[in-house]
Amino acid sequence: MQSESDYITYLTITRGTLVDEAYIEYSSWASMIVRLYHNGELEVEWTIGPFPSDMIGRETIIRYTVDGNDVQYRDTGEFFTDSSGRRLIKRLRNRRDDWSLPIQYDEVQNITGNYYPIVNRIMIKNILLEWLNEKIPFGLAIYTDRSHGGTSLKDGQLELMLHRQTVYDDNLGVNEPLMEVGLDNKGLIVRGTHKIRFDELYLVEYEDRMIAQTMRRPILPMFIPVNKHNLSNHFNGWSGITKSLPNNIHLLSLISWPLNIVDKSECKKQLLVRFENLHTLDYSEYTQIDVKHLFYGITIIDVTEMIITADRLKEDAIIHRLHWPTEPISQCVIKNYEMNSSSISLKLPPDKIMTYLLSYEINDSI
Repeated sequence: MQSESDYITYLTITRGTLVDEAYIEYSSWASMIVRLYHNGELEVEWTIGPFPSDMIGRETIIRYTVDGNDVQYRDTGEFFTDSSGRRLIKRLRNRRDDWSLPIQYDEVQNITGNYYPIVNRIMIKNILLEWLNEKIPFGLAIYTDRSHGGTSLKDGQLELMLHRQTVYDDNLGVNEPLMEVGLDNKGLIVRGTHKIRFDELYLVEYEDRMIAQTMRRPILPMFIPVNKHNLSNHFNGWSGITKSLPNNIHLLSLISWPLNIVDKSECKKQLLVRFENLHTLDYSEYTQIDVKHLFYGITIIDVTEMIITADRLKEDAIIHRLHWPTEPISQCVIKNYEMNSSSISLKLPPDKIMTYLLSYEINDSI
């Protein structure tokens, strides 16, 4: 889907107190809704399918382009895709950083050779716009609610594959054409949402992981039938933690430990927790959180740092780590927590997942 008005067959705009919405139809099987919220957020909800049964193969993409007379690009051919939904990997159009052969690498398939898997976002950071006689770096990021293939075939442009259909086998190993008919045998309909972020680069990078996290794991609204007479009798909310965590801290795991207990009388009062600091190395320092009274109904009395698989102490893993002859030997163990009588503070480094084993006692009031 392109933005040129020549391709649009139907357009309607609705303005509201919280959001302005534009419904755009390109054909009977391709449409999208563009929502501009009054807090500045911009999202696109797209719908593709079912494809016509005319035996024509189709690859449907959506393309976002930054355009303007004063737009310049600092690093041509550069864009970024996520690595399993976490860190960003730099991509270079028609180039391979890991190509170490003594001959020049030339990409012969300019489209397919530049497509990469996208789990939750794709970004360009090389946009320069003039503001008060100064060139300010801007970034464009597209956050997705599902996996895509994506690329940047031109500077200032991001492209995502939405849906595709092949009517003949391409002889690349599947041994059948890609023609999904859906549950009703009338053709597959695909819907999804993209959140678009275009802002100064330092803001885009600073909030990047947090926006990706909320996009992939949105709040799930749930409803029950009530009336005004029994509304006050319903328990409308509950949380397992007593206070909100910082915006950049994600509680990744909360598990009663150990997992396999045959005799419950031998069960230890322990929790395995994993905290992820969503800030990147370039824009953050350590974030500290006090976990002594963080969890509802219990008090943390001891903490042990583990490796991420939780089957070994972090201290032992560092001491017995394999050392290469070319590397200096270092057995320095840095504790990422502090304990005293009134608090237990965990130190969470940026762009890391930290694993802790917490011992607790149950509060008397429970």
